[in-house]
Formats: sequence, structure tokens, C-alpha cells
Amino acid sequence: MPGCRWIGSEEKTPIIYDVDVTVAGSGVAGICAAIGAARNGMKTLLIEKLGSIGGIWGPGLKPGGGTQAPGPYSETEKSDRYDKGPGGYPAIWVYPEIAGISKEFTERLEKISGVNRLDQASAVSYVATMMLKEAGVDLLVSTYVTDPIMDGTSVRGVFVENKSGRGAVKAKVVIDATGEADVARRAGAPALYPKEIYNEVDGHSPNGFGIVAIVGGIDWSKYSGLRADFPGRDIAGRGTTRGAFSARLSPYDNLSTFNVQLRDPEPPLLDYAKFNAGDGKDISLLETEMRLYIFELVQHYKKTVPGCENAFIVSISPYLGLRGGPCIEGEYVFTLDDAKAGRRFDDVMYLFGENRALQHTCLKEGKCKWVDVPYRVMIPKKIDGLLAVGRSASGIPDTVLRNVMAVQHMGQAGGTAAALAIKNRVEVRSLNVKELQRKLLEAGFYLGDESRLKELRLGNKS
Repeated sequence: MPGCRWIGSEEKTPIIYDVDVTVAGSGVAGICAAIGAARNGMKTLLIEKLGSIGGIWGPGLKPGGGTQAPGPYSETEKSDRYDKGPGGYPAIWVYPEIAGISKEFTERLEKISGVNRLDQASAVSYVATMMLKEAGVDLLVSTYVTDPIMDGTSVRGVFVENKSGRGAVKAKVVIDATGEADVARRAGAPALYPKEIYNEVDGHSPNGFGIVAIVGGIDWSKYSGLRADFPGRDIAGRGTTRGAFSARLSPYDNLSTFNVQLRDPEPPLLDYAKFNAGDGKDISLLETEMRLYIFELVQHYKKTVPGCENAFIVSISPYLGLRGGPCIEGEYVFTLDDAKAGRRFDDVMYLFGENRALQHTCLKEGKCKWVDVPYRVMIPKKIDGLLAVGRSASGIPDTVLRNVMAVQHMGQAGGTAAALAIKNRVEVRSLNVKELQRKLLEAGFYLGDESRLKELRLGNKS
């Protein structure tokens, strides 16, 4: 091929992009990471396996989960202030309120989004794509990231596969936003895998799988609720499906959404734990059986539920939603105990109100505690040239860092950190975190009050 460059020894692979930052995965963490890098002057490429941007909020048809009520709130006020929060604790997850790219994204989404997730999912993809394009991010959709390009223990890009065949993307920093730390694990980074005991602190853990479908033909004037008399579908003796219309949604014309998940874990057999979110065969089995179950369940409701006589499946999301899965073993492993203790870290990126921790501190201790999320959760052990954001970041249990509003802030921090490391010609693990923190403060992030900023040697953020 005239003028084409190649990489690789055994099989020549064409270099299709040579960029500063490559982001693998276009969920909300990956979106914010790509925009964060591009707005800091980096030539940035975002790679997505599906044809649409947005992850679980976009093609996953499940936007809005884990969003927050308006702030700000005081860290020291008691829980009786928070009567609008679920269970009487604050419905906020980033203290004191969303900031930066996340805030801009939310405000733009609210201007065009409807009140039903069918509208919101399309709006998420549209707004995210427009923001990426406006930032100058190159998009490569319908493309799989297959393997990292390695130079010793340093990641220097990724190999991809799409309609054109195999290609190479060179990058100074790669950001893993795949959700299951796919790039990091293939690079040889130590990984943490979900354990059955995680279910003791989070009913969604370990893993937590689900698929959303759109169902039409419902006569809401006759509809009075569903019956839980249809058995779940056994999945190779390893789990059982369950599903129902979401009671949280208002009817949208004659449409609604339908969410099928694995049955809640029941000791001694934990259904979630029997599947590995990082295993291709397990994912294939789950996708196949859940989609069969969705069809069978709708047929059952047509026969038994008033108003559903003419129900039909409009579409099923191409996206298997996961609440957890494997993540990197980072230079710091964030835990639920950190969140409950409201721990402070010198390399804080944002303040997080983890859901179960707020239940504990607000309701049991009478004082709500938010925790610092340290930069080190994004840095894998042993591997350079790579950051992991979102669920790929380092945490125990596997679901602890998954909140979508929080991971948007992590994504922006990751993209900004990648840009600063490249500008300073240092590895991301060697970045002067104070420089990152100043950038985040400029973007509107809250890292603490004036006394805390002085303690961090950041001075007055103004």
C-alpha cells in the first residue's frame, strides 16, 4: 500500500491513527476522558465497539441511573435535611454538586431530553457525540479494541478490528474505559476479580448483569400491573433470569421498557458469581439466554396480563449492562471501608458519596461523610502508559466505583491527567498530582474547603 506505515513483526499491521490519547470505550467515563484530554490540547481518539456513543446511558437504554438531586449539602449536616433522598439520606454522589464536563453534559441533556428513558437514551448519544465532535475528538465506532501495543511494560497504543480488518492505533497514553479493564488485563496489569463475599455489602455484586428492551402495543387504560407467575429461564444450570416492567417509568404512548436480569443471588449458590464479566463465552451465553427469555416473557404477558394483549418487542438493547466485573489492581485499591470512614487522600480527584456509605454514616452515625477518591485508583500496578477509568478503576467490591455521575468526574480527571503527563513528558504514574488538582479546581471540581485546600498546598482555588 503506497504511503502506508506498518507495525508488528510477525504480521504487518497498518497504523491507522497516531494520536496523543486513545480512549477505549464510550460509556460516560470514556466520553468525559476523551473530552478532557482533547480540551487540554491532545489529539484524541475514542474507540467504541458499538455504533452508538453512550454506553449504558445510550445504546444500553438505561439513562438516569445514579443521577443526583441538586446540591449543595454540608458534609456535617444530619440526615433529617435529606428527606428527598432515597431512604432518608442524600441523593447526591459527587460532593457538593456535579462539576466540569459532567455538569455541562447534564445541562445540555436536560434542555432536549424527554421524561422517558426512550427519549433520554437517544439524547444521551446525541449530546455526547456533539460534545466529542466540538472538542475535536476523532471517533472510531463499530470497532473492537483487541490488544494493547506493548513496549516492554509500557502501553504505546492498541490494535483494533473493524470492517477494514486489523489496524494499529499508536498513542502516548491509553485510557481504559471498557468497564472490565480489558486493555489493562491484556497488557498484563494485575487485576481484581469479583468474589461471592462482595454480595454481603452490595446485592448487585458480584458482576450484576441485565439487558433492557423496548415493548410496544400496551393499552395502559387496561393495564393494572404484572404477575410474577412466569418462571425464569435456567442458564446452563448456572443462573436464572428474572424480569418485569420497570415501575419507575411513566407510560410513553404505548411503549415501555423491560429489564431482564439474573435472579438475585441466594446463598449458597450465588448466580452472579457463577459468571465472569471478563469471559467471552460467559457473556455470549448470558446475551443469548436473556434475549430468548425476553421474547418468551412478552409472549406470556400477552396471554395473561390485561392491556398487554397486543404487546410486541420493538427492540432489545445491543448492550449487556454490567454493574461490576474485573478491574485493575491499582496503586491504591479503593474500598467501601474508605467510603464509610470518609477518608482523605493527598491525591484526591473528587469527593464521592458512595450510596451504601451514605446510608451508614447519615442514618447510623447521624453525620454524612463524603470520601476522597484518589488519583492512584486509575494507575495499574506494573504497567505504564495506561490509565483506567470508571468501573475499570481499582475498587473492592467490584461495584464500589460504578456510580455514573462520579465516574464522569473520574473520566475528566483521567483525560486531564493524560494530557498533563504528555505535556510534561512523564509517565502518568509520575505526574505531579498538584498540577492535576489545580486543573480540576479550575474546572469547578470541589476538593475541600479553604482549610482543606491549604492542607493540600493548593491555596485558595480562586
